[in-house]
Amino acid sequence: MEKKFETKNDRAREKETLEIFFKDKSHTFIQSESFSKNDAKIISSDLNVVGFCEVKTMLKNVEDTEYVRIGLRKVCASQEKSILEKQPFLFIWRFNNAIGSVWLENVKGKVMWGGRKVPREGSYFDRELMFYIDKSCLTIIKVKKL
Repeated sequence: MEKKFETKNDRAREKETLEIFFKDKSHTFIQSESFSKNDAKIISSDLNVVGFCEVKTMLKNVEDTEYVRIGLRKVCASQEKSILEKQPFLFIWRFNNAIGSVWLENVKGKVMWGGRKVPREGSYFDRELMFYIDKSCLTIIKVKKL
């Protein structure tokens, strides 16, 4: 069985990112349980689920990168969730100074081998096929240093 690495700090950062992202939106979110296949449900004002989202972190400023990345397995799992639940899926990336997002159906990029340069002990997927998405696909929200 694969070892899980999500920490309390990861969950807190994820929640803070979602709060900032949805602050001025007509929808809100409900954060999923730890180790869920998606990070949150997108909720309408009448409390219906209208989508799902995944939050990723880039520990750099948005202007210092040309792309964001996500594991190809995560993209495929998100596509399956979107199809089975008949709801859209949103990917969100948190940078040091911005938040970027793209809906699954608008993703464009390339697949390459990648991930952590030094895999963590017990991880099966720190090195895997990664989907590299051009930053120009993202809708960017500039924020103060996070």
